[in-house]
Amino acid sequence: MEKIQYFFGFFQKIMARKEFFYAPPQHIVYKQNRPISFRLQGEEYRHLRRVLRHQIGDTIWAVDGQGMALFGEIMRMDETAAEVKVLQVQPQLGEPAFQLTLAVGLPKLPRFELVVEKGTELGVHAFQPVISRYSVVKPSASKAERWQRIAVAAMKQCGRSRLPDVLAPVGFGELMAMSAEFDYRWIAHAPAPRDAVLWDGRGEAGDAPERGRGVLLIGPEGGFSDEELQQAVEHGFAFMGLGPRRLRTETASIVAATLLLRRWGAL
Repeated sequence: MEKIQYFFGFFQKIMARKEFFYAPPQHIVYKQNRPISFRLQGEEYRHLRRVLRHQIGDTIWAVDGQGMALFGEIMRMDETAAEVKVLQVQPQLGEPAFQLTLAVGLPKLPRFELVVEKGTELGVHAFQPVISRYSVVKPSASKAERWQRIAVAAMKQCGRSRLPDVLAPVGFGELMAMSAEFDYRWIAHAPAPRDAVLWDGRGEAGDAPERGRGVLLIGPEGGFSDEELQQAVEHGFAFMGLGPRRLRTETASIVAATLLLRRWGAL
């Protein structure tokens, strides 16, 4: 219990600082497998120097997007970059043990951006855009890059140490084939087909197994076709309802992800 209280207090102190920078792995220097310094450049450095007015000797936090938070002291600054000496390392800061992939039938693109932003804040492990029968959006490569930038910003804002993957879009059938890789599979849709397995969310928050990998499938604005629903049944997806009102794709994504992450003790 003392160890849990210590970590909770430590996490609160970190979060009170509010500001995290992004130092990707290629900008970190290691010695004997331990990070000893990192570099901030580009937009991260501009924000450090021109917006927050940090100076040599200041201490800051950064995350590497791979599950590690770094606390360090600014040692050098020039016109293009800052060099920071690592003073402390905190692994898996803000990361749930349960890994949830959010597979979303693509809505209009600004709405999917909201899913990426808020899902990152909640603790979603990865985002999988899905092109289903009634999808009307086919994103370009530039949109995928923008989604990743949104995830980076949300990761820093909420104090996570791992950058969620925003994966390349796949077809519905391809997602079904991929679903065998997960320990748990859910689809947010009501009413459920007659022969479907139902997930009702009963049980206390956090009493599910702490670890594991799950995929949550959310339909596009036009919903799923009957054939797609039957495929989900055949591939072992548990159907979950989200109440008596019909929710937009982005709302359903946030609500369903919240319910599952809370059930798995990740909130």
